[in-house]
Amino acid sequence: MSLGIPADFDNEKYIKYLNKIHKKIPREKMAVHIPTNIQKQLNKYEGYGIRCFGIDTIGLIEYHKEIFKSA
Repeated sequence: MSLGIPADFDNEKYIKYLNKIHKKIPREKMAVHIPTNIQKQLNKYEGYGIRCFGIDTIGLIEYHKEIFKSA
């Protein structure tokens, strides 16, 4: 969300920053949350220490969109 591209895990901007992080922190020490398209995204995050799945973040995204609309 902080990149302005929520849930767009194939976006070049997201991948660029993810690769920068990988240069500093090994995958096995990282956690990732895959909210949607789990089967499609699962292999991309092989080797991560923790892989969480589900749609909780989608609810958070939608909730924040509503807040910003009413502001």
